[in-house]
Amino acid sequence: IRDLVTELEHFRHCITEAAALPLAGIMLGDGIQDSLRDKYHDLIVVPRRTRIRNCLQRAIDEGTLDTDADLAIAGTFLTGSWYSLALARVAPPDDWARRTATLVWRACGGDPGK
Repeated sequence: IRDLVTELEHFRHCITEAAALPLAGIMLGDGIQDSLRDKYHDLIVVPRRTRIRNCLQRAIDEGTLDTDADLAIAGTFLTGSWYSLALARVAPPDDWARRTATLVWRACGGDPGK
């Protein structure tokens, strides 16, 4: 879970410090050229999702998470919670990364205390 929390803390830093949240919203809107959306996906989204998925997959391989954990949904919940809070105009708590990772970890059948 430590690696997952670290990855989420890095995500939080990147999404806030680089003012990247508006950019993510723009990429979801209409009228964006497919080539620009593809580049954003390939350079920003894919690397982040890959690192998150790798954290979860390592835990499955080590027997820390259930083998049937839904990594696609788990990965979406991890970063999507940040966007949802932003859209609701709710400031993510300081311990957002740990709380989010713990919730998803439990949903994947793991004990976050181990």
